[in-house]
Amino acid sequence: MNIKALTNPLVSVIITTHNREDLLPRAVESVLAQTYNNLEIIIVDDGSTDNTEQLVNSYMQKHEQIKYIKHEKALGGNAARNSGIRAASGEFVAGLDDDDEFTPDRIQVLMNNYSEEYSMITSRSVKVTKTGKQKTKYISNVDLDTMLYFNAIGNQVLVKKEKIVGAGLFDENLKRYQDYDMWLRIIQKYGKAKIVNQITQVIHYEHDVTTNNTVKNNLHGAFSFYKKHKHLMNNNQRKMQLYNVYRLQQKQLSWNKIKIFFTLKTSKSIFKYLIIGRK
Repeated sequence: MNIKALTNPLVSVIITTHNREDLLPRAVESVLAQTYNNLEIIIVDDGSTDNTEQLVNSYMQKHEQIKYIKHEKALGGNAARNSGIRAASGEFVAGLDDDDEFTPDRIQVLMNNYSEEYSMITSRSVKVTKTGKQKTKYISNVDLDTMLYFNAIGNQVLVKKEKIVGAGLFDENLKRYQDYDMWLRIIQKYGKAKIVNQITQVIHYEHDVTTNNTVKNNLHGAFSFYKKHKHLMNNNQRKMQLYNVYRLQQKQLSWNKIKIFFTLKTSKSIFKYLIIGRK
């Protein structure tokens, strides 16, 4: 059944935030500007100590569709997302990070293209970095096999609330790769996802600062994801995931070494090659 057969269902857009009073307005304004007119906006404040609460209160005085949830202490992005999902009144939920933005037609485009044959739907995005802009690649349908190689979905989707709840919500033990983990579990339980060949989201990285702690957390997240899902992976998928772990250590392999790496057959030989540099 196509979503067009339904009568304008409510969509809950969940914006999670932490100490981003300077960036949050851009995200909120992009949702308020949506052409789809049956929305509620849930802002989950994960223990902010800046003026986020006052900022949100000023929006709530003008826009009755905005709801506010405040964690008295920071519990992490996954817990914030889960709080928003649990509080959502919509049949559908869509997420937005506090430093990113929707194009005005994002929700309308995703709703117009949604079909019950898909577990969830998203679109292409533009990534903005300090050096320029880059469009995400297009893959029409994303199945479990594809997701076990890499996160083909990205960081946000539109999905029925019952499906994201049924797949177990966001894993609050994962500090990184939480989006990847969530989408993989939804696809595993409910089937393939759809990507619309249209840009409807802008992802901002230009303000990010890479620190040793960031690299360490990304590395730990990648390996935690691998350990959690490796039982689903074939040997090539495991190689791809372990290569990503190695790459996150900011190490490089020559093209010849990459070719050798992907000819290795066993997990033991893969680990030896990556960690101590021999077959």
